[in-house]
Amino acid sequence: MLNENVALAFMMKDLVVNILNHSEDPGYLSNYLTEQIKELIGCDIVAVVKCRKYLNKENGEILKILPERLNKEKLRENILSFTKKNHQVDDAAVIYDEVFKRDVLILPLFSSNLRIGELIIINPYEKKRYEEIKKLLYEFQELFSLILKNSYLYRELETKVAARTKEIKERETIWRKLTSVSPVAIFRTDITGNLLFFNNKFTEITGIDKKDILFSEIELVYELLKEKRTEKEIYFKKTDKWGYLQLSSELDDIQGTVQTYTGTITDITERVKIESILVQNEKMVTMGELSAGIAHELNNPLSGILQSLQNISRRIDPDIETNKKTAEKYGIDLKALKGYLKDRQIDYMLNSIKDAGERASDIVSNMLDFSRTNSHKMIRMDIKEILQSMLKIADSDYDLEGKYDIRNINIKTIYSKESTVLDCFPSELEQVFINIIKNASQELNNKENTDPTIIIKTTRSAENIVVEILNNGSIPSEKEQKLMFEPFFTTKDPDKGTGLGLSVAKYIVVKKHKGHITPVVDYGLFGIRVVLPISN
Repeated sequence: MLNENVALAFMMKDLVVNILNHSEDPGYLSNYLTEQIKELIGCDIVAVVKCRKYLNKENGEILKILPERLNKEKLRENILSFTKKNHQVDDAAVIYDEVFKRDVLILPLFSSNLRIGELIIINPYEKKRYEEIKKLLYEFQELFSLILKNSYLYRELETKVAARTKEIKERETIWRKLTSVSPVAIFRTDITGNLLFFNNKFTEITGIDKKDILFSEIELVYELLKEKRTEKEIYFKKTDKWGYLQLSSELDDIQGTVQTYTGTITDITERVKIESILVQNEKMVTMGELSAGIAHELNNPLSGILQSLQNISRRIDPDIETNKKTAEKYGIDLKALKGYLKDRQIDYMLNSIKDAGERASDIVSNMLDFSRTNSHKMIRMDIKEILQSMLKIADSDYDLEGKYDIRNINIKTIYSKESTVLDCFPSELEQVFINIIKNASQELNNKENTDPTIIIKTTRSAENIVVEILNNGSIPSEKEQKLMFEPFFTTKDPDKGTGLGLSVAKYIVVKKHKGHITPVVDYGLFGIRVVLPISN
């Protein structure tokens, strides 16, 4: 008995040390205490069982079985069946069990007068010492109950933590899926501007490489903070995109200081492009109105010049009787005067003035036609007439400083013999063809070309009129051909072009006429093909 008391004392000391070292792990303490009981008492099997009623289940739950090698499904079923049959036993007792064919010692475990489990000892070796063994177990009953209670709490906490972790992961998964397919760029930074989070759209709009993006500084935040703004339109050069940036700050709950910034960037590239085209169209409308005013103002002096030239020609005509009488009165020989004017090329100069005046009158007339954009309805007109009118306007368009003059270019026209009448806005189509011709002529004047040539060709299909404007200049790369209809795209110097000419042309052809406009390469010539529906 002394040896057992000494062993018990050492066991209690060792148990206290283990409780201090493993208080956060009731499973370990249960294992340890079960092992010590088995060694101290001596038996075949020791098991700790959680009470089925406390668990609110049909059967209990085994917390620990020793030795581990016997921890089989059949043994577990038999132990749970035994505890279920003997659930009414409320004190330590030794019961012979027909299933085990051995004595089984059961020690009920309580917490706050509630049965929470049982300690099961199968086949204690020293049957004569059952009372001493029960007394020994009473020493550990409260401790076992406490460990079992903690095991319940620990398991409950683990279950709650697992459920909460699962919920957080599910929410995070849903959130990441939503942000990954979001049409809006979403990002988060700390107060120093380091990126903490970003979605796919952020990379797509900003063009920043994903490899370098994490924890890299983002200047957008600083730009807004400096300007004391929370929103701004920003151009991203890498992707040639415009974004609408909005920023909000998140405060620390305790200190009330800014901890992070959350931002969104909406891709507004298409909106900016459309606005640019609309602005350009407004400019063209304004120019048309100005052209109309200028044309009306020029018409009066031009009419006076041409009328005066006509009168001069009539007043020196020797075949008109009135002229003869007046000439005789002043002693002038009209035939001699006619010869003088011819020898001094004055008649040629007068004809040149007349030709220039008539040419100016044609230009003014075309300007008036071009300015008539007040009609909101399409009219039936031959594409040939539109192209001829356009060429008259384009012929007067030159820039000596930029060494660009369409009059130095050989223009060939190949018109379809079939009818090319279609529903259209004539002045707007003139604008389309002027933009194409101007681009081509600028390209030809920029290159060393001994025979700069532009070919205008029209054809007709069952439903469409096709206009091709080709030139023998250089052929743009595939990339340039893909981008040439984009607003602001230009290969010219900044002072030579805005990059809006072809984008405006595309807008008029596609949006206003429901047609198509594409680059084309034909027998070494590059050009633009415009396809327009006959009936619109």
